[in-house]
Amino acid sequence: MAQSPSGDAALLEALANLAASQTPDEALDCTAAALDRLARGGTWLAAVCADERTQMRASRGGTVVASPDLAGGLLARAGETSGVWLRVGAREVRRWGGERAAQPLHVAAVRSGEALGGVLALGLPPGARLHAEQRSRVALLARHLGAVLGHLRLRRELQEQSTQVLAMRAQLEAYARDMRVTYEAEREHYRQLRRAYEDLIRMLAVAIEERDDYTGGHIKRVAAYAAAIGRELGLRDGDLQALEMGAVLHDIGKIGITDAILRKQGVLGPGEWAKMREHPLIGARLLESIPFLRPALDAIIAHHERVDGLGYPHGLAGEAIPLVGRIVAVADAFDAMTTDRPYRRARPSTDAMVELRHQGGRQLDRHVVAAFERVFHHGRFDGLLTEIEERARF
Repeated sequence: MAQSPSGDAALLEALANLAASQTPDEALDCTAAALDRLARGGTWLAAVCADERTQMRASRGGTVVASPDLAGGLLARAGETSGVWLRVGAREVRRWGGERAAQPLHVAAVRSGEALGGVLALGLPPGARLHAEQRSRVALLARHLGAVLGHLRLRRELQEQSTQVLAMRAQLEAYARDMRVTYEAEREHYRQLRRAYEDLIRMLAVAIEERDDYTGGHIKRVAAYAAAIGRELGLRDGDLQALEMGAVLHDIGKIGITDAILRKQGVLGPGEWAKMREHPLIGARLLESIPFLRPALDAIIAHHERVDGLGYPHGLAGEAIPLVGRIVAVADAFDAMTTDRPYRRARPSTDAMVELRHQGGRQLDRHVVAAFERVFHHGRFDGLLTEIEERARF
C-alpha cells in the first residue's frame, strides 16, 4: 500500500521534530506521535531505556498510555508468547508472556551505536494488512530515535564531564592560589632570613675591618667600586649580587690572622706574609657551608690572583681567574693606593689611576681597568673620593 504524499510529509515533520528533541522524553513523545499516525487506530508501543530508567508510550485503539504494565500487556497480547522485549546489554529490562494475537505486528529495535536501547512495535487493527512501507517507516523511526538518544546521551555525558572539569579546574585554581600564597610566604621568610644572614656577615666583616686602624670604610668603598665596574661590563643581576657580596666579604678570612700581623707597623716578614696570604682560603672555608654565599666564593678566593700568574693562593693567570676576582682585585688595589697604610701615605686618586693603567696586563686585567677608568671619569665615585681625600688631610 503506497503512502500518501500527506503521510510522507507528516513523517518528515515527525522526524524533524524528533531531531530537535532536547530530552529523551521529548524524543519518545515525537516517536509516539509518528507511530500513532502509522497505526491508524491500531496498537503501538515505544519503549526506551534512557537516563538509567525505562520510559514507555503505548496506544490501544487510539488511547495513548504511559503505564509500563499496561504497555507490556499490550505488546504481549499483540504478538508474542514469551521472551524478552527490552534488553540493554546483558540486562533484561522487561519481559512478557501471553497468547499470540491475531493482528499483524512489526517490532523494530532502537539502537544507539552497537547497544540496544529500546524497541518500537506496531500492530494494526484486526483485518488490516501490515505493508512494507509501514515496516520501513517503523525501522526509519527506530534508527532516528536511536541516533537522537545516542546524541542526547553523549551530550549529557559531555555536560557531566564539563561540569567535572570545571569543578576540577576550580579546585586546581584554589590549590594554585593556596600554593602561591604559601610560596610567597616562604619566599618572604627566606628573604628575611637571607637579609638577616647577610647583615650578620656584613657586621662580622666590618668588625674584622675595624681591627685594622688603616682600613676604615674599605669594605664600603671596594663594594661600590666593584659593583660599578660590574655594571659597566654588563654583568647580569645575579652575577652583580654575587660580585657585591664577594667584594663585601673579600677579606673575611682575616678573622684567622692575628692582630700582631694584621696591625703590624711596617713591612711584614716572610713568615708573616705567608700567613697573610692564607686569608682568601680561610674566608672560603668559613663561608662555603652557607648555600646562598657560595656564588661569592670566587671573588673571595681570587681577589689576590694576578693576570701574570704571580698572585695567590693558586697562581692563576689571565682569564683562568674568575671575572669577579679580577674586578675585586682592581677595586681593592685602587682603594689600597688611595688610603693610608702603616708603611705609606695615601696617593691622590689621579696618581692611583695612572698606576692601575701601568699594572694592566701584569698584575691587573687591562679590560677591567679600562672599565673602572670609564666609571671614574664619569664622576660616579666623586663622593667616595672626596671622603677619602678629606680623611687623608688629617
